[in-house]
Amino acid sequence: MRRRLPAALAALLVALTAACGEKEKVDVASPDLLDLDADQVMVGVEHTMTREGVRRAHLEADTAYFLQNGSVAHFRRYRIDFFDGAGARRSTLTAVDGLYDMKSGDMNAKGDVVVVDSAGHQRLETSALQYDAGADRLRSDTAFVLYRQRDTIRGGGFVTDPSLDTVRVLRPSAVSPAGSGPGGVTAGADTAPAPSGTGADASGPPPSDTASGPPPSDTASGP
Repeated sequence: MRRRLPAALAALLVALTAACGEKEKVDVASPDLLDLDADQVMVGVEHTMTREGVRRAHLEADTAYFLQNGSVAHFRRYRIDFFDGAGARRSTLTAVDGLYDMKSGDMNAKGDVVVVDSAGHQRLETSALQYDAGADRLRSDTAFVLYRQRDTIRGGGFVTDPSLDTVRVLRPSAVSPAGSGPGGVTAGADTAPAPSGTGADASGPPPSDTASGPPPSDTASGP
């Protein structure tokens, strides 16, 4: 006998399934996705994340799968828009793979992770990061590069707000000269100072913003 879905997972699936009826075209998952060890596999999903009744993030994913015995959703090829308390978009995150805890709101992103601020002036690239919903922080212990207009910051990890306004660099390996760009970047208290004169070696124009797309809707939808 199959066990009942957890309440949070059941509510998400009901919302996504109900929205599927609004689409005339139905996408079919590829064989590799259908072979995944999951109780539910969905294609073309959207989900709005709220905290205390306020929209804080909106997710769009190519595919998602869910297990019956847990409250964690697995998303593939997805995008997350972060919002502030007034509803303004703060930044956009894109990644290949990710896990979303529906109880805590925490997320893990992996594979070509890119975060771009709403103005398009800052772009952070890494292979993996975590979003702590309670603290409203992005953090990683993985090598990263942050492009800030003409400046570039590299290190072995970071802690930042989703807007990329204040970045704490862990194990910095290359930081643009102090005072040459926007403020808000600090070296972690437990790390050595950044090597001097490394800004030129780490410089380069930031790649174009690939995290563009239509503004997300407030409703959950699926194929």
